[in-house]
Amino acid sequence: GDVYKRQRHYNIFHLLDLTPGADALKKAFHDGVKDGIRQAGKRGVTVRITDTKEELDTFFKLHIATRQKLGVLTQPYIFFKALHQHLISQRHGFIALGECEGKVIAASIFLTHKDNVYYKFSSSDERYLQKRPNHMVIWEAIRYACANGYKYFDFGRCSPEEKGLRAFKLGWGTKEIDLPYFYYPDVKGLTAASGNGVKYRALRSALHMMPRFAFKATGSLLYKH
Repeated sequence: GDVYKRQRHYNIFHLLDLTPGADALKKAFHDGVKDGIRQAGKRGVTVRITDTKEELDTFFKLHIATRQKLGVLTQPYIFFKALHQHLISQRHGFIALGECEGKVIAASIFLTHKDNVYYKFSSSDERYLQKRPNHMVIWEAIRYACANGYKYFDFGRCSPEEKGLRAFKLGWGTKEIDLPYFYYPDVKGLTAASGNGVKYRALRSALHMMPRFAFKATGSLLYKH
């Protein structure tokens, strides 16, 4: 009983069952998602699936800019380098690049294990968001997962308070599943703070305003990879 008092419902995750196949899944997407995919195609966005070290570097440059815009620390480059060396290069993941007019405008990392594809890291160039590149990247990753026999596509976790992100993930026909955390002993401070709390929002604001070099250095210092 005492353990359950320490249960914290800070996150939920969204899971897409791939077994119906890509065509059937697309028909079940919400209209906003289908429109995003259609608009990306009309505006010339294409997606390339790769696993090379060079494209990992391309992803990382976009990732830094995206995370700072959101006010969220980025993991250091050494983390992504290890991720590529031990997983992606060993066929336990892939990188999807959204391209338009010869330029990479969105990039995401997906990891795989058994029947599952995990949508882990996403980035995009805010100057080209009107082209809806992220919609096309996710859609092509889903098509790739279906074509290669995967059964589940995990969209990852989010806070229940993140209504926009939550609605976006539900738009892909996902099932919403509670992801409670249990702490023993109980934790306090920022680690235990809600993502919608004052302390957490203040931290995000400070990170957003940091110079780029300080933002990168802070991530390297605080992430223990």
